[in-house]
Amino acid sequence: MSKAILALALLTLPLLATADKRCDDSLSDAYRKCIAGAMDQQMAEACLKEEWRRQDRRLNAAYAKVFFNMTPRQQQALRKAQRQWVRWRDAKCLVFAVDSGSGGRVDLRECRARTEAFRACELERMR
Repeated sequence: MSKAILALALLTLPLLATADKRCDDSLSDAYRKCIAGAMDQQMAEACLKEEWRRQDRRLNAAYAKVFFNMTPRQQQALRKAQRQWVRWRDAKCLVFAVDSGSGGRVDLRECRARTEAFRACELERMR
């Protein structure tokens, strides 16, 4: 096992047991209010698009806070893990868009928002 993988495993080990329950539902209250009032697919898409942007900003802020408090070796391991996570997120969420028509866009956006919210929560807990 390479040292980078070992370092990454050690960094994320404390999260494995608790992250699922504590990070499961970390979408914003603004999104919940928006989606509750959405009267059609176009409105739902707008809510999801804004929530994805909100969660993307949250994810980037959490990553930066964690990253800049790490040693250079930890930073290298986190950077590698995050790049792999982005590829995984894209592949996971693409499943919802394939052969799904216009409803697939809603599913894709919801997947991205929820996946990024979960990852942001994981990183926030690493501080």
